[in-house]
Amino acid sequence: MLISERCRNINPSATLVIAEQAQALRSAGQDIIFMNAGQPDIDTPLHIKAAAMEGIQEGVTKYTNVGGTQQLKTAIVEKLQRENALQYETTEVMASTGGKQAIYNAFMATLNKGDEVILQAPYWTSYPEMIKLAGAEPVIIPTTQANNFKMKGQQLAKAITPYTKMVILNSPSNPTGVYYDEEDLQMLANVLVDHPKILIMSDDVYEKILWGHDGFKNIVNVVPSFKNRTIIINSLSKTYAMTGWRLGYAAANEDLIKAMTKIQSQTTSNPCSISQVAAISALSKHSAQPISEMVSKYHARFTYVYERLSKLPGVTLSSPSGAFYILPDFTELIHSLKLKDDVGLCSFFLEKALVSTVPGSAFGAPNHIRISYAIGKSTIETAFNRIEKAIQDALSD
Repeated sequence: MLISERCRNINPSATLVIAEQAQALRSAGQDIIFMNAGQPDIDTPLHIKAAAMEGIQEGVTKYTNVGGTQQLKTAIVEKLQRENALQYETTEVMASTGGKQAIYNAFMATLNKGDEVILQAPYWTSYPEMIKLAGAEPVIIPTTQANNFKMKGQQLAKAITPYTKMVILNSPSNPTGVYYDEEDLQMLANVLVDHPKILIMSDDVYEKILWGHDGFKNIVNVVPSFKNRTIIINSLSKTYAMTGWRLGYAAANEDLIKAMTKIQSQTTSNPCSISQVAAISALSKHSAQPISEMVSKYHARFTYVYERLSKLPGVTLSSPSGAFYILPDFTELIHSLKLKDDVGLCSFFLEKALVSTVPGSAFGAPNHIRISYAIGKSTIETAFNRIEKAIQDALSD
């Protein structure tokens, strides 16, 4: 067999597979509405694009240090201090080709064969596969809509074994949009304090896309003594509408950052030099107004999406506090339509309503569907009109 066992043991990204299927239909002339992608429809703010163009004109087009330029590292440190009240040195941060690479670097730098990594379901689809690529085992804690998709301290304590190496916290969450507040984080910290050798990954990619709370906090904000054992992951993709620029970053203790930089040096080397110049501008205080406007749009869209979903038959849902996703439970509707599962329902929506969504089973949540509202309000309205008609037509047959 030409393909490695390592590759054969992982699954392709479900979100990308669904997007490719929908794109193929669009290419064939179908008017597909994409509610599947985790990509802002809002354009990158002008001051960020201007910084990139200036960098190109000035010839900032060469290799940089593997973990990013000193100017970018300084911008990351200043952002963490100004906006997160966290103190780091430039030796404790690094830039990468997207937040995804930062996570992969962290896994490859810390995990060994036989190690276990605890994460909750629903989870971001790439966590388990990247953990397996690093030779470790994902240990998945199920959560439900009934407990607002939050891992409880008792569940965490029960999942910890002598082999536990890391716990992943993703807040606000992809795919649920759920936010762990201070009380939630303290509850988990009360368990982790008795296990000082367990690392914590705090995936803060959606930190700015949050409502109904008095600012974002991660576990290091809540328990500062956890700083040395926590790897903070962030990205410019969502907050600054820079998905295609591929720029993420990590903050951790100096030894971990050195190890992660070593991994990156033998894979992709430095992130794109032009993206680094743009990132310096993005991370500045000048981005505050565009971010505020963007979050207001997402919140308004969420309110509308929640209202429309609440009117669909056989659908139950929780109320997320951030990101731009919602993960309703379609179990009753699936049964009413005599479909097999959430994959079948996604196919039904794609074929009958020309709306592309993602099956919840890809996130460890069978019979749920992830719906993204990172598209225009009028497009969302059209999508739900189509979905409602498709359901009504099918149930009346």
